[in-house]
Amino acid sequence: MAERTLSGNVYSVFRTISYTPLRDIIRGRVTGRLDWRRRVAGAGLPAVAADLIVRVVTRTRLLRLEKAAVADELLAHFLDGTAAGATAVELVERFGNPATAARLIRRAKQRARPFPWHPWHLWRLVLRVTAVVIVVYGLMLLRFCLTHPSPTVDYLAELNKPIEQTPPADRAWPQWRQAIIACGTMDKHGVLQFTPPNDSPWPGKVEWLEQHKAGIAMARQAAAKPALGFVLGPRGSLDDPQLPFAQFKDAPDAPLYVVLHPRENGYYMSRMFLALSFDARRAAEAGDAATVEADIMAMLGLARQLQYSDGLVDDQMMGVSIRYWTIERIQRILMNTPNSLPDDALIRLAHAISGPEVAGDLVSLKQERMYFLDAVQRLYTDDGHGDGHATLDGWRTLDKTIALMPGNRVETNLLKYPAGHIDGGTELASSVPMLTASRADVVAMYDRLMDQQEGNLHLPVRQVDLNRVRSELNTLSASPVDRMRYGFLIETMPIISWTQTETERYLGLRDGTGVGIALELFRRRHGTYPTRLDELVTEFLPSVPADRITGEPVKYRLADGKPIVYSVGADRIDDGGTPPPEDSSGTKAASWGGDSVYPAKGDWLLFAPQLIEGIQ
Repeated sequence: MAERTLSGNVYSVFRTISYTPLRDIIRGRVTGRLDWRRRVAGAGLPAVAADLIVRVVTRTRLLRLEKAAVADELLAHFLDGTAAGATAVELVERFGNPATAARLIRRAKQRARPFPWHPWHLWRLVLRVTAVVIVVYGLMLLRFCLTHPSPTVDYLAELNKPIEQTPPADRAWPQWRQAIIACGTMDKHGVLQFTPPNDSPWPGKVEWLEQHKAGIAMARQAAAKPALGFVLGPRGSLDDPQLPFAQFKDAPDAPLYVVLHPRENGYYMSRMFLALSFDARRAAEAGDAATVEADIMAMLGLARQLQYSDGLVDDQMMGVSIRYWTIERIQRILMNTPNSLPDDALIRLAHAISGPEVAGDLVSLKQERMYFLDAVQRLYTDDGHGDGHATLDGWRTLDKTIALMPGNRVETNLLKYPAGHIDGGTELASSVPMLTASRADVVAMYDRLMDQQEGNLHLPVRQVDLNRVRSELNTLSASPVDRMRYGFLIETMPIISWTQTETERYLGLRDGTGVGIALELFRRRHGTYPTRLDELVTEFLPSVPADRITGEPVKYRLADGKPIVYSVGADRIDDGGTPPPEDSSGTKAASWGGDSVYPAKGDWLLFAPQLIEGIQ
């Protein structure tokens, strides 16, 4: 008996909860007020009256709360009637037709509902909103199709302004051009064929160097100039009938992305660098200290000229690469022919490579922004206040503009973002007018992300999140709305984390080379290498360089009488200067967390005999 009572109580509790509105439960009350059938059954009315109430409430087809209210009203009506002395049969007869009563009650309850629940008002509101949206979108579509971009700034002229303001006597390009021509041969059409023997055995290189002394001397003179002086664009330095690097002529009104820059001349500049590097080795083996120093200074001069040529990241990074290769050449001379340079020459080289401490000292994004702003003004209108809207003409040409970005950094089809496409070359950008962000919004987003990346350049890479900007772009791309609004930005935003990591790798090797020069000077003075790097401080080094990965002082040890200077690498474990397997330089251990391409094991060698293997 007790078990049945307990079971009944549990059932009653669950039934009460199931018939309680959610709003009551949220308020902490279990009312069961939706269980109108139980209240009707427990009211004590005769069966004929109770049955009538159930039939009427059921036929109203109202919401549960509304049915409960109707049931309570009908219960009150019949209870008041019986209390006044009327019989249930009389009350039922007076009530009338249950179906008619249910219909009238339903209409009254629907009219009493809040405004959004009223069907007619709701549909009327939907129709009005739809009409407004269609009209507004139609106007935006007309504006999108009938207006045109309005470029107002000649960014090519802005890039060329500091170049053209450089006095002609300070411009190195005319002399570099003469050096390139002197080191090559002209074919029957008067076009340069420049093939220095970078792939030939060393004796062949020496013979070539002897034959082209005049050209190499011109290169040294060119590298000593303050500025490269390479004028960009049509009628600039690339319009040269003798040097075949201009594969096509820039149109007068071409987007900045299609304008060729000094890096497009990288074939010739890198070959001239190799000529200087080979000549430095030749001079070192011959004991010609003056020529060794002059060649190395010329290589550093070329790197400096590229760094400041036009302020664009690709050209600056070409300068960083040349600095890196120059450091490799200095290391080879220190290890193979250390006596080829006197003390004072080594000190001058140490000062020449010192200075930059972070990537921001070698790379700037100031001029890089002009690329983006030039593309923006060719896509959007300009209201004169920094804002505007996208245009169909701009959208049609945008893919071609981006496809010609320097170095082919982007492969895209921005027309995948609009909702449709009409064959024959006419794009139906049906969602572009409504969803594309305004000019001001896109530029503001771009400036924020670029400011963040530029700020990172002025910090050691170990202190920054290399993936933050990429993560933000991935978040935008993952959202269908944001991908449409900022599709142009997503496709054109430069990610410069690689720039920072590559520059840090150069700075690490540079630090190791500075220590290597100090070690050589110490050996000459004391007859042996020091046991600790601290012994170099003050006399040969201002301080022991920091490990670029950990921030702790770089490591040092002697192996077979040869010095090894190294970083503990990505795993932060000191392996005694042992690089990763199958990586004699240890460069793959130079990782800063976001660099998943590189394995983490092993040490990063900064100055060690292994580094010069394979360097000619």
